Amino acid sequence: MMTKFLNALFGNRPPGDLARSSQEYWRDWLLPINPNSVLGDDLTYDDDFLAIKEEVAKLSDIDDALIVSNAERLLKFRAKDVRPAVYYVYGRLRQEGAEGLANGLELLSALVDRFDGQLLPQRLETRKAALEWLTGTSFGNQLERIDRLQGAVLERCLSALALIAECTAHWPEVARPQLDGLYRRFETCVEGKQDDALTESENSLSVPTGSAKNAKVTFPVNAAIGSSRDLLERAREMALFLREQSQGYLAAYRLLRCVRWDTLTDVPPHDTSGKTRLVAPRTELRSQLKRLLLQKQWPDLLDRVEQAFVEGANHFWLDLQYYAHTAQGYSGGEYAQTRDLAATDCALMLERLPGMQNLSFSDGSPFAEDTTLEWIGRYATVRNIERGEPVVPAVMTSIHPDWGETETQAFDVLQQRGLESALDWLQSLPPQKGARHGLVQQLVMARLSERAERLDVALHLLTVADATARRYDLDTWEPVLAFELKQYLLRLLALRMNRKDVDKLANAQRMDSLLGELTALDPARAAGLA
Repeated sequence: MMTKFLNALFGNRPPGDLARSSQEYWRDWLLPINPNSVLGDDLTYDDDFLAIKEEVAKLSDIDDALIVSNAERLLKFRAKDVRPAVYYVYGRLRQEGAEGLANGLELLSALVDRFDGQLLPQRLETRKAALEWLTGTSFGNQLERIDRLQGAVLERCLSALALIAECTAHWPEVARPQLDGLYRRFETCVEGKQDDALTESENSLSVPTGSAKNAKVTFPVNAAIGSSRDLLERAREMALFLREQSQGYLAAYRLLRCVRWDTLTDVPPHDTSGKTRLVAPRTELRSQLKRLLLQKQWPDLLDRVEQAFVEGANHFWLDLQYYAHTAQGYSGGEYAQTRDLAATDCALMLERLPGMQNLSFSDGSPFAEDTTLEWIGRYATVRNIERGEPVVPAVMTSIHPDWGETETQAFDVLQQRGLESALDWLQSLPPQKGARHGLVQQLVMARLSERAERLDVALHLLTVADATARRYDLDTWEPVLAFELKQYLLRLLALRMNRKDVDKLANAQRMDSLLGELTALDPARAAGLA
């Protein structure tokens, strides 16, 4: 297919000659980094390189100028590395369309031709993956949007690709990039433009002015889905389109999870320890997500989660759902409205594939960290309503009507200023006489701590409250409050069982003791908890 496509454009001319003739233009880019190191240093942890990767990972508001300028600086002064060169192609494509694409590919081909197998990164698989990034969805989506990909510009692009293929043909198989997918995208793009031109011509003859709303949407000729990878790429494109629409986030979110989760029929094969053969998420991706969470960059975190979800086997990485749920809650608007539905989708998937949250990737890293397991226990677990299991924690109106509004206000403080400020605000309220006020206050503080994902603080508060209740014989003079307190403590202890560092035997004994006390208080309600 590739040869036929090139022959149609170049005839008997060597396809790579046109790209070679442009290398003088890139002379400064091809000079050694310094006399002692022709290729330069590894860029994996370079700040400029990491900044490029962050921009490329975004779904919107991408800083094209930053990508291009950083890539130029890296290639000229720090390293002859395929990765910034590929991102340079992407940045120029976004900035200048077809002309920028041709320039970027010519630079990339010049680097491959000049430095050959010595090009960084040294790890062959990483170098191959970097070049094959051009065949992926992010680049392909941008390629399909450009105009004027024809004539001389098209020849320049394909000549550069032909030169890359020629130079890499002798590389070891583990390092040799497979770029057929990019050629297919060029074919599709060219055919699509031709079809669009034909459709536009037909419409100009038959569609009256003002009837654009009735115009048909045409798809590329090569639209057939022949594999699960094709399906995923099509889903990515659809999700990207949906996210650009008003109120389209939920549809995009659920579309990707429908494709990646609903097609699973069983948990991945694993050994007795729960370890699968699935490749773990990239280390830099883990670090980036944790940093965005700590810095409370909610829109960026949501974008990065969706980007990560379609990478490799990351649909098994349940930490992504915890990150998304947290960011949705703090982002407000349409994101907050999707929060419960998204958690429900995760809960239904886990109910259908029981035990998946306890498995791990091939390197031993878990599908779900302890924090995520606690989140699953709170938000992503199918509840048995008939047995009295709450769907979500209810506001504290059943204990005392005044505390419902107080908890709501405290939660507002929590969202705006954090847990410490919310607890300080509660403690600063005018004190009231009696031990009951203090117990209810501690119960509300525990609930806030849980909502802030601080299970440890919530457990400490409830343990103190339970000890106080025993001292004042709360079971006798306030059995409803005593039941609520112990039931809540039991639920948090059950969540704690998911943690790997917990003494499960001691925790289970404590839960059994609490269940006995609850049975003594209200046998009917306690039976639903057993």
